[in-house]
Amino acid sequence: MPRSFASLIFSLAVAPALCAQGLDIEPSLTLDTPMELRAEITPIVWWSAIAADISIAPGDSFDVESIDADEPTFAAGAQARIDAQKLTFTLGGFHRSDDAGGVRTRDAIAAGSLVIGAGSRVDWDLDLTSVKATAGYRFDPIIDTERVTLALDAYAGIRYFDLNFRLTSPAGVAAFDEQWALPVVGVRMRLDLPYEFDVLIETDLGYLPLGDTTATSWEIFAGVGYQPIPNVGVRVGFRHLSIRYTDDTGAGDEEFQGFLAGLYAGVVIRF
Repeated sequence: MPRSFASLIFSLAVAPALCAQGLDIEPSLTLDTPMELRAEITPIVWWSAIAADISIAPGDSFDVESIDADEPTFAAGAQARIDAQKLTFTLGGFHRSDDAGGVRTRDAIAAGSLVIGAGSRVDWDLDLTSVKATAGYRFDPIIDTERVTLALDAYAGIRYFDLNFRLTSPAGVAAFDEQWALPVVGVRMRLDLPYEFDVLIETDLGYLPLGDTTATSWEIFAGVGYQPIPNVGVRVGFRHLSIRYTDDTGAGDEEFQGFLAGLYAGVVIRF
């Protein structure tokens, strides 16, 4: 019998007897400490204006400003975040809804099968929903002192859009109703400052070339946070989201190209 195998058999046989006699034997195998989890939820309101060109086949592209659809309005949203040591996971989104009736068009519009002259009265409604899920990695802090910490995350994920636009005139209805998703990659930087202040900057890009359908997105938001009491804080800042979606599979181009931009505010709740 090999010496190493015999030694193993001897150890297995003798160790229980030594333990029974009250002898302390330190285990050679130790378990890792449990993974530390931190979570936060941030309900957000976003006061955003929209600038966009919409094309509804077989019509031509028109600017939403021509029907006064560029006025700012509130969007409601939220983001949940979980930090598992160096791993980060987020799930967030928003919904924006706006409409108007009896609006006089500033220019002539060809949307779908409708041809609407300048000065005509129309009704419109625009609903936009976006949801983003990401997984990322947090690098070692770039700056790590008692009073200041600068950390950087890199992440990848998927963003989903649901866009519905309806234009109604006495001659009929033209509609742009599309849902799509695209992969995104981005970075997030957080600077923790004295007196419970912090600065958060996040940006990501999305791109999906899929045959006759192409989708792109770019988002950036920057904000300043303040935590006056433990586990509860506020954050205010600026947010910009660019969107482009083109579908050439039908009788003509269906396209939305524009952006939303404005100030946001949220309450940060940490666990």
